[in-house]
Amino acid sequence: MSQHKAPNVLVADDSRLVTELYRRLLQQYGAAVVTLTNGSDALAKGLETTFDLAILDQVMPGRVGVEVVQEWRAAGIKTPVIIISAVQDSRTRDEALAQGVDAYLFKPISGENLIDEVRKILDTGQPWPDS
Repeated sequence: MSQHKAPNVLVADDSRLVTELYRRLLQQYGAAVVTLTNGSDALAKGLETTFDLAILDQVMPGRVGVEVVQEWRAAGIKTPVIIISAVQDSRTRDEALAQGVDAYLFKPISGENLIDEVRKILDTGQPWPDS
C-alpha cells in the first residue's frame, strides 16, 4: 500500500488573518502550506517551487491573482489555482477561468466549501487523512 503524500499548497492573500486561517484549515487535512501576502512574492515562489495547488486572493499588492496565473501559464507552470475574491464580479471571474484558473470563489467562503473545492482539484483517488 502506497503512502499518501501530503499536498504542497501555496496560499497568498494580503490579509495575514486569512492566510493563517487557510493554513490552519489545510494543515488539518494534512497539507503542507506556504503562506505569502503579496502577489509578486506568490509569482516568484510559484516559479521556483512546485506546488500541488495555489490558493490566491484576486486583489493583492504587487500582482493580482489573475496576473500571477497568466505569468505562471506563460512560463509553462500548470499548478492548479483557486482564486478567492471579495470582489463579486462575474466578468473578472469569467476572464480568470478563461486564463486557466481552476476555480474562482467569492468571499466570504466557509472552510467546508474551501476544502470541498481543494478536494475536487486534488482528487487523485487517494483519501485525505480524515477520509
